[in-house]
Amino acid sequence: MYNESILHLNECLRIDPNFSLAIETKLACYIFLNDVSKFENFIAVKPQLNYPEICKALFSLINKKQLKRPIDIATIDIDESFKYIYPWHFYLLIHYGNTEKALDVFEDKMKLKVGQLVNFQLDPFLDSLRENKRFQLITKQIISSESFSEHKEVINKIEREISKPFNDSEIKEYKLILENFIKKSKPFLNPNLSLKELGESIDLHPNKLSWLLNTEFNKNFNDFINYFRLNHFKTIALDPKNSHLTILGLAFDSGFNSKSVFNTYFKRAEGITPRVWMKQNL
Repeated sequence: MYNESILHLNECLRIDPNFSLAIETKLACYIFLNDVSKFENFIAVKPQLNYPEICKALFSLINKKQLKRPIDIATIDIDESFKYIYPWHFYLLIHYGNTEKALDVFEDKMKLKVGQLVNFQLDPFLDSLRENKRFQLITKQIISSESFSEHKEVINKIEREISKPFNDSEIKEYKLILENFIKKSKPFLNPNLSLKELGESIDLHPNKLSWLLNTEFNKNFNDFINYFRLNHFKTIALDPKNSHLTILGLAFDSGFNSKSVFNTYFKRAEGITPRVWMKQNL
């Protein structure tokens, strides 16, 4: 089941490498598959993940492995966890053995119709609670209540929460901040620039930055950055003082880190190869 899910998630990530729900769901699959290697490698290459250290602790607890370091549950901010797609801190409470605290949180959040728990009956992270009498009582009350029967309203709520993390004023503010930072600092010239690094530069979480790029600029992170790299390439390629440089040299000076990426993106954006473009414009 989990391996099949990963195949579908891979397709989602092929279309949008920064799709937060797919990223975190794939990590959850690796947890339940007890695949240490793929779990650790995935964390290493996905800086967009929320709370990777909490996820590592969960992996150990769920798969009966020794924790690398003790956890101070008292310092865990449960409410902070529920701001994101997967409430990792809440799951940690369950699997660390703080059942009553976990049930307190579960009951409270369900009364508030918190979106992340809308599919709690299918959530494998909650499996260890299902034989608990109090959990059964809470779920019975929830399912039979009029408020929970408004299932569509809850789903719409989580979709709104995930799809629009800013209000209109914040969208304008962060777009301006991002555009000014790009113009002034030219971070695209860094061939190893990551979504996380760009987000940190403007004090914005990678998930929110990814949403901003996809929704407001209609580009994923790679296309957004390569757009500026391409424009920079055109500028320096037409400068006579750079006539001694090769096309590839100009591409590297513009922030591209490989010939294939540069050629593929250039042809997709311009409809012709870099060499043909150079002949037409010089």
